[in-house]
Amino acid sequence: MLLTDRLKACCDMAGRCETVTDIGCDHGYLPIWLIDQGSCKRAYACDINEGPLSKARENAARILEDPGPISFIRSDGLKDVPQVTGRDNVLVISGMGGPLIQKILDDDMDKAWGYDRFVFSPQSMIPDFRRFLTNRGFCIRDEVYVTDAGKLYVIMGCCRGENKDISEIFFRFGPCIKRELLKNGIRTAFMKRRDELASLLSSRDLPEDRRMDLTYELRLYDEVLKS
Repeated sequence: MLLTDRLKACCDMAGRCETVTDIGCDHGYLPIWLIDQGSCKRAYACDINEGPLSKARENAARILEDPGPISFIRSDGLKDVPQVTGRDNVLVISGMGGPLIQKILDDDMDKAWGYDRFVFSPQSMIPDFRRFLTNRGFCIRDEVYVTDAGKLYVIMGCCRGENKDISEIFFRFGPCIKRELLKNGIRTAFMKRRDELASLLSSRDLPEDRRMDLTYELRLYDEVLKS
């Protein structure tokens, strides 16, 4: 069973666990892979739409000798997901915008806190999402960047706790950016973004507030690429 680089990074971040809950499971590949590898004993594959869940059921029946450990649940976020018990349970929410992940967590934070570890992969508003996690008592213990189909993704591994670093570099790029920039593809993607910012700033027609925002973002990119 082959996974995209993004999904494989999410699975690696989840690691070994008792139960994994995948919110927005799409075709179910993440819980299927974790069960197939023996990385978890039980999984909840959850989606708000029946179409992806049906496809996930089909994939589980096709790939797994015994798909029984996976429960397929139609749920708006965590609303209809059973409360997990015991230890070493992992909640995965990926493949959607940062504001939607925030809403899912805020709508059922008590249920979310039943998990020991969390894997998040927001696809928009990532600096704001890091601020949200910090304000809600999540500690970002690890982050990896991956390129997949020409796009750059970030996968966050979290637990309950406090983020010690609350600098703008942390919120913009995460706690592990120095390590991640050692990956050639990631550094290349960051340099490309820096060049895009410089090109945008060369326009004479930029509103002043937009110019200030771009100048600040370019400074952060220059700072982190030199570190």
